[in-house]
Amino acid sequence: MDEAMLLAYLKGNLSESENKEVDLWVSKSADNYKKLEQIYYTTFVGDRLHAYESVDVEAALNKFHTKVKPQEIHTMDPHPFSTKLYRIKKYGGLAAAFFTGIIISVGILLGILAQPSTYQVSTFEGQRAHVVLPDGSYVWLNSSTKLAYQSGILSKERKVDVNGEAYFEVTKNKNKPFVVNSKGVRTQVLGTKFNVRARNQESKVVTTLFEGAIQMYTHSSDKLGQRLKPGETLEIDVTTHQSNLFTYNTPKDVLLWINGDLKFNNNTLGEMAEKFEKVYNVRFHFENEEVRQERFTCKFKTDFSLKEILSTLSLTQHFSYDITDDGRVLVFSSIKE
Repeated sequence: MDEAMLLAYLKGNLSESENKEVDLWVSKSADNYKKLEQIYYTTFVGDRLHAYESVDVEAALNKFHTKVKPQEIHTMDPHPFSTKLYRIKKYGGLAAAFFTGIIISVGILLGILAQPSTYQVSTFEGQRAHVVLPDGSYVWLNSSTKLAYQSGILSKERKVDVNGEAYFEVTKNKNKPFVVNSKGVRTQVLGTKFNVRARNQESKVVTTLFEGAIQMYTHSSDKLGQRLKPGETLEIDVTTHQSNLFTYNTPKDVLLWINGDLKFNNNTLGEMAEKFEKVYNVRFHFENEEVRQERFTCKFKTDFSLKEILSTLSLTQHFSYDITDDGRVLVFSSIKE
């Protein structure tokens, strides 16, 4: 079912026959209902949560307290205390009931608001997705990626767990930091654009910052962290907790996976290797300049593994290669025996 039609259904903009069509589609499977529910949550509930979360409650209360000052009440009543006592007796029960109602209502409301809501989305192999989180942040998911977002109106943080690869454009909220957890590595931001790669089959978490600033913590006991600047990439080994900070010549190539295609038009193998390094987090080493200058015109899906791509290219017999356990790609100028 087309998402535009589902959105029109939720907004009440469809004809009677179209509404019945959507009703029938939703009733056919739980997945269909879940899709409709997700669109509703993203479109409507997300806007309201964002409005609530953008409020600085503490600042508002402080401002309120500065405006409300004790006022003296002057009276000519010769027996002021007896009069006040009578009024308390007369209205005390009503006031007690009124304030008890307020306290109970507020207690129930706070209890509801204190419960964090969880938003989950995942992609299968060969599938990519673009979603809007309840706080208004945009996320692009690479294939075979799982994301879980958790936040509540009274939560101090917006928490995201990522397994796979995702690119974030985070909505700013100075009162509620946006925190990404990936394989024990913690990335904290207020509002920025960055990419995180944290796949199960890899022992490293690689984060590239495009805009703003982020603070990276290599493990749970890391209290200092490391601050990244736009254009920088931090590679963290989740086993040894060692990190490597570096800068690509063209950081935007890290996001080639979003379009899903790797296109080359008479490019040298060296030029192609620069893109492969960013997409697959490897390092190329050429035997000599001659093999680096070999040229190719081709197109691959980013869902293909690097081994599949290099094996296809090596069928030309212009080069051979080895991939080591530590992520190095050794390229030779002739077929190895």
